[in-house]
Amino acid sequence: MKIDKSVFVHEQKGKIKQKYRILETLGKGSYGEVKKIQYRATGEYRAMKIIRKEDVGQQYVDSLLNEIDILKKLDHPNIVKIYEFYQDKLSFYLITEFIDGGELFEKISKVKVFCEDDAANIMKQLLSAVVYCHNRKIVHRDLKPENLLLDSHS
Repeated sequence: MKIDKSVFVHEQKGKIKQKYRILETLGKGSYGEVKKIQYRATGEYRAMKIIRKEDVGQQYVDSLLNEIDILKKLDHPNIVKIYEFYQDKLSFYLITEFIDGGELFEKISKVKVFCEDDAANIMKQLLSAVVYCHNRKIVHRDLKPENLLLDSHS
């Protein structure tokens, strides 16, 4: 028997601060920001993407809810995991796995030259995730180094 992980990820009720300690801001964009948070029950670090409702239209909200539905169904070591999501009058909050190695774009900018082994390892992980998604009839549509996160343990 296979259990679909999406049955465990639901919109949560209550105050986020009861479950999480909000730590530092990791980044800001035109629609919101991402913060590093800590799950109080285990001490585990996670990321919280905050999207301000006043900054987005209905089409973006529909796209966001679709993204959440897709993430709920995915279980692959090279695809960020969603744990839960919240919303209040002002914002949506997506709680995801915390990936602490930065963006691939930043690493390319710093290193300038990748050795062939590192490039091959990154491409293997990326293509593994792409094949996984394509087998489930999911297309990313915005694959670029700025959207690829690195695990500091790799």
